[in-house]
Order: sequence, then C-alpha cells, then structure tokens
Amino acid sequence: MKSSAFNIHIIDNFFPDDIYEKIVKSIPTMNWGSRDLMDSKKEGDHLWFSNLVHPEDELTDILINLINEKSFFKIKKFSLLTYTLQSRTEEPFVHTDDSSGDSQILIYIDGPVDINKGTGFYVKQGNEFFLNTHVGFFKNRAVLFPTGIWHSPLTWNSKDGIPRIALIGQF
Repeated sequence: MKSSAFNIHIIDNFFPDDIYEKIVKSIPTMNWGSRDLMDSKKEGDHLWFSNLVHPEDELTDILINLINEKSFFKIKKFSLLTYTLQSRTEEPFVHTDDSSGDSQILIYIDGPVDINKGTGFYVKQGNEFFLNTHVGFFKNRAVLFPTGIWHSPLTWNSKDGIPRIALIGQF
C-alpha cells in the first residue's frame, strides 16, 4: 500500500567500507550509454542515465540483508535496482515513483558532497508542492521511504553541473 505519510529513515555509512569502495571503483567500468538514458521531459525537466543491477548480482543480496538489518523497512526482493547518474536540472521534478513495491531506498554513492545534490521531500496542497524535508548528498548515505512520498532530486539548486551517482531500489 503506497502512503504519502512521511516515514523517512536516513542511515549514514550504510555499506561497510570494503563494499562501498568496491562499488565506487566499479563506476568507471559502468556503461552509461544512450540506451540507458531515461528522459521524462514529457512530464518535466528530469534527465538521467541508468545502469540496471541484475537480480542475480551479489550486490542485490547484500542490499537486502543490510536493509533488513539496519532499518525498520523490510524487504524480500527488489522490483527495481539501478544506478543513476543525475546531473543539474533547471527546476525541481516533484514526483512519486510508480512501483510494484511499497518502499524504496536511495543510496548516494559518488559526487561532490553538497546539500543541494540530495533529495527534497514535499507535501502537496491543492495543486502546489511545498518542500518539507531536505536531505543533503553525503557519500554512502541511504534514504529509505514509502513510494507514495512526493520527492525530487535537488540538483536544480546545485552550484555546478557535476553529476551525482546514486543506487536506487524499489521493493
């Protein structure tokens, strides 16, 4: 059941150091080619590249165990697990994610540590959205929340165009 109620869990140093370093070292070998381009300009100005994590990948099981061990969110399997490369946008792209699951995790992996490269969580009043909670970008920070919460990358407010890389899972 999707909920718009705020139930946000933030965990710094989510991955053990050895696993986090292995993930960071794998980034240069990832294929960020045009076939992985996700573009929702039909809905707003939000453009990013993705790199799917295969369900059989060792990282999938590691994540499931860490989520169950470190958070009050519970998971059996992912409906989506992907890396994203998100650059600066012109405006916020406030949205909820379409998912077959009830929860999601966003783990900031690499990029400049910047409060404005994180994620904003919004409340909707009528046809307007108001920023309620601002979570800054910090490497190896996990943010877990229900899929029904309105949110947006805050890269539109960053001072540079250097992208952030995150791992996104829906479950």
